[in-house]
Amino acid sequence: MTRPADIPGVLRTAPFTTAMAREHGVSAQTLRGSRFRHPYRGVLVWHLLPRDLATQVDAARLILPATAMASHLTSVELLGGQVPWTPRPHFWVPASHAGRSVRGLHLHAYDRRPAGVEVDGRMLTAPGKTFVDCATQLNLVQLVAVGDSLVRRGWIMPEHLRLVALEAARRDIRKARLAAHFVRERVDSWQESRTRMLIVLGDLPEPETGLPMHDESGGWLATPDLSYRGVKIAIEYDGGHHDEDLVQRDRDVMRDENLRDDGWIVIVVRAADLRLRPAVTLMRILRALQQRGHPSVPCWPSDGWRPYFPATPFSSPSR
Repeated sequence: MTRPADIPGVLRTAPFTTAMAREHGVSAQTLRGSRFRHPYRGVLVWHLLPRDLATQVDAARLILPATAMASHLTSVELLGGQVPWTPRPHFWVPASHAGRSVRGLHLHAYDRRPAGVEVDGRMLTAPGKTFVDCATQLNLVQLVAVGDSLVRRGWIMPEHLRLVALEAARRDIRKARLAAHFVRERVDSWQESRTRMLIVLGDLPEPETGLPMHDESGGWLATPDLSYRGVKIAIEYDGGHHDEDLVQRDRDVMRDENLRDDGWIVIVVRAADLRLRPAVTLMRILRALQQRGHPSVPCWPSDGWRPYFPATPFSSPSR
């Protein structure tokens, strides 16, 4: 049996082709062993390497043209943005390669190579192009969340994103332009984006994102996820992961107490509030706005949020 030490290090640290293995004297019989994965025809991966997206992309690049670029949600994830799921890798490839297909990959053909950026030695479509491309994969709320995360990572500013979407011309471009209009800075999580979009699509006034709040003497109170500072309403998304982090949980409690002591209404939104009872959650926010006399509050939310937050039998309050 061939020992790990007999497998050249270069074949144990990155994906490789069967041709590369032959060059290093590794037999075909050895390559058929359980210590190698076979993600694509003619490509192998040492079994101890992670089964992550980066490894999949590195493996795919070995059988794609040198000008191929990781794209769509693949690019988002490699840029450090947040994605709702990890699909099979997507790439833009030259039109001359368009007729070919590779099992496990989604290939898109280009006549003119898109703008790109190199990250950790991998060529990806530029953040703005990536965002526009994702309009073909995501709904409006998901696309806004992707845009928020790319802005949070420092790859692009909202105004630049809107400019890219305005200048682009492709399928689903209207969705991309509308989503770009809603992308904001200082958004920390996917669910914060969803909470904000529930509010906006319900035709309630849009809250501000991630701004520090101070008391009358200028002392810092807290930095809510979402806020209406004019009427002292804060909205916090609680993902539940802080339950195991006692220090962070204590900070959250102190934050909310600081705000309430200063006369703020603090509304805490949890995953179940968005998944099971979005209408109830929206009404909680509406009633707080009405209670505080916000000048731009409707009598009742619109139904624009419903396609993106499917209702359950327990989620819709009666009028």
